[in-house]
Amino acid sequence: MKKAMLSAAIAFSAMVAVQPALAATTVQTCGSGAAGSCSITFNGTNGVYSNLAVTNSPFTDTYLFDLGTGTLSLDLTTTYANARQDIDFSLVRVGTTGSMVNVPFVLGTDETYRISNLAVTAGQYMLTLTGARDSGNANSAFNASYTGNINFAAGSAVPEPATWAMMLLGFGLVGATMRRRAATARVTFA
Repeated sequence: MKKAMLSAAIAFSAMVAVQPALAATTVQTCGSGAAGSCSITFNGTNGVYSNLAVTNSPFTDTYLFDLGTGTLSLDLTTTYANARQDIDFSLVRVGTTGSMVNVPFVLGTDETYRISNLAVTAGQYMLTLTGARDSGNANSAFNASYTGNINFAAGSAVPEPATWAMMLLGFGLVGATMRRRAATARVTFA
């Protein structure tokens, strides 16, 4: 009985300590082009999202990806060519459904947005891009496109209160088992 309780407590503690790996990625909306033109790949550490054939204007594209607890860095670039930007973004945001953060614009020749080391907690995140093809781009042969990178660095997770309670209960069971075992031990002298 004692061994069973100890084994159960150890197994439970191990289960509490393990966090599932999250890496699901999907395109939620692709308003910038035909179905399938938006793509995202993310392996839980780094990834790429893009649309290399933007045809619609204005548009909103939304990408979903799962993160653990740590820091998120991402960028978005549309190329400056033929004396103009091929896409003008009006809003680039990342976050969870209830808490979105604007991704800042970075000055330069290409239109670039970048955010670095954004602290995140485990959950599903959304990247939303709102923009339009450059109004000066009447040439339909001009290839409007954008690409971006996602990088995630796992950090030390702080357990939730329920997790702390379950860990303390497990340690209490282990302590009770050890105390009971010590109380029943007898010492005999020859």
